[in-house]
Amino acid sequence: SNRFLVIKLCCLVYGVGLAVFVWFHASIKGKNMGRSTTSGIYQCTDRIPIVDSLFEIPVAFVKHPLSTILLWLLFAVASISMYFVFIDFQAAQEKELGKSTAFGFSIFVVLYQLYKLTGGLSQYWILYLTSEPYAE
Repeated sequence: SNRFLVIKLCCLVYGVGLAVFVWFHASIKGKNMGRSTTSGIYQCTDRIPIVDSLFEIPVAFVKHPLSTILLWLLFAVASISMYFVFIDFQAAQEKELGKSTAFGFSIFVVLYQLYKLTGGLSQYWILYLTSEPYAE
């Protein structure tokens, strides 16, 4: 249906938009970044695969609560939206369980990648804000 196409496009724009933002910002402003006051914390959490971004949320929240809330709220909206896309697909494919399972796994992979992208942007943004030339 059209509403789910819009949801899928919004999730796509979210993922691509984050990547493009980081690319532009890093190529313009990120070149002058000094050492960050939080880089040691991130080096520690980066050693824990899969859940590292979850452990980094409190660090980001302490350093810059507004951007952390906004960023993770956008991820939550994307996640909830993709859940409804899955429910709609599952209802349309009642008799074919294999298609629903494969589609569900695909959504899980997409959401995991959006989660890692969101965590990476959160980490980049906090490192940028706490780097020596830009620290508040």
